[in-house]
Amino acid sequence: MKSSILATLSYSDIFDYPLTEEEIWQWLISEDGRHLPAGKAGRTEDGKQKTEDRKAFAHSLQLVLDSHLISVKEGFYCLKGREEIFPIRKQRDFWSKPKIRRAEKVAVILRLIPWIKLIGITGGLARNNVDEEDDIDLFFIAAQNRLWLTRGIVVLILSFLGLYRRPNKFKDMICPNMFVAESSLKMEPEDIFTAHEVCLLKPIFVRGDIYQKFLIENRWVEKFLPNVLKDIKQLSDLAIEKGKKENFLNYLITQLLNILEVFARKLQLWYMRKKRTTELVSDNLIKFHPQDARNWVLEEYQKRLKIYGLDNL
Repeated sequence: MKSSILATLSYSDIFDYPLTEEEIWQWLISEDGRHLPAGKAGRTEDGKQKTEDRKAFAHSLQLVLDSHLISVKEGFYCLKGREEIFPIRKQRDFWSKPKIRRAEKVAVILRLIPWIKLIGITGGLARNNVDEEDDIDLFFIAAQNRLWLTRGIVVLILSFLGLYRRPNKFKDMICPNMFVAESSLKMEPEDIFTAHEVCLLKPIFVRGDIYQKFLIENRWVEKFLPNVLKDIKQLSDLAIEKGKKENFLNYLITQLLNILEVFARKLQLWYMRKKRTTELVSDNLIKFHPQDARNWVLEEYQKRLKIYGLDNL
């Protein structure tokens, strides 16, 4: 468990983010997480964490602290020699709060789009860990066959409000960087980076039980983070939204919207054709990131693991 504690603090260190004891436990990275089957790490049959595991964790944390590999101050832990990040967390928490309030206000407007099933805050802001100049990343789940219509209307509304992120204007701006269809909720690839992104998602608007479905589709994260979903119960009977009674008018409206969806997709791809770099687009996924952090984060994580001889995780 000592190696798991060091791996967990190594990952959070990439983002200059010290953790409390409870957070280390919650985000504890499995020692052999890449090889364990989902949901089998340190659990009883009913999914509750074993009491002895928590006691062993507390004991291991003290041993790592006594070995002078980590530091603690005012209840926050970090890797030894990285004590300068303690005040950074408090400062970023201060900067994050008004950004979250802005995101919540914007969600009140965007939720009027009937095809939006979920709006969530992602990235550093989901953990209250952003700088003053940062933008606001939002994640959307849209109804099936309404992905591009949803994105198009979201961008139009944000542009009209003067809140759409631009390359030369990003402080406190809204960056709608990921849209997924409700039929394709599993996030890939299955690795430590994606696992954190899934679990950090902070919903600010949810329609129906889509968030529970999202978590169930991504239970694989427990291979890497065995404790983080401990309070989420897997539902055997999910509520199924009842559709409108089919009639000729509804049929015509549906067909018209399907045509508009195709048009919206072609129009947006045409507009973005000269700007596309590492973006991913399909009928069920739109993923835009001005700077894709994935490779950088994984490289930095591996560097830290090697320092402690943990790079075989």
